[in-house]
Amino acid sequence: VTEVTYYRWRQEFGGLKSDQVKRLKDLETENSRLRRAVSDLTLDKLILQEATRAGTHVVWVGIPIVKERQRWDFYRRVNDIYRDTANADPFGTFVDSWEPFEARDGGYTAFVRNERGGLVEVRAPDGVHFTSTGYGFLGKMAIRAADEAFGMPKKAVSFHV
Repeated sequence: VTEVTYYRWRQEFGGLKSDQVKRLKDLETENSRLRRAVSDLTLDKLILQEATRAGTHVVWVGIPIVKERQRWDFYRRVNDIYRDTANADPFGTFVDSWEPFEARDGGYTAFVRNERGGLVEVRAPDGVHFTSTGYGFLGKMAIRAADEAFGMPKKAVSFHV
C-alpha cells in the first residue's frame, strides 16, 4: 500500500473498524444495485408510456427459459419487472414465455408439443434462440395474448407448429 493510498483510506474510513468498513462497502454495493434496479424500472415504464401514449397496444414478451441455469434467477427478475410494468398500463399486456418452453421437471427443454400432440424442436442448439418453428410458436402466443387482452378483431392468421 502506498503512502498516498494509506492516507486516502485513513481520511475516508477514519476510525472505523474492519468489520464496519466491510459493512459500509456491502451497503454501498447494495445501494448501487438498488439504484440500477430503480433506473431500470423507470426506463421500462417510460418506454411503455411512450409506446402507449397514442392508444397503441403493447404486447411485452418475456424472456424464455434458457439452457444455462446460472442465468435463470436474473431472467426471472427481469420478467417480473416486465410483467409488473406491462400490467400497470391498460394498453400493455405481458406474455409469459418461460413456462411454455419449460420441461415438465421445471428445467430447460428444446422441444414442446404442438396442437396435434407431436413433439417439435423449438429451440436452437445454443439454448438461447429459437428455431423458425419456435419463433412461430412464440408469435402465436403473442397474437393470442393481444386478442385476449385487447379484444382484437379476429384476423385470418394461422400458424401450424
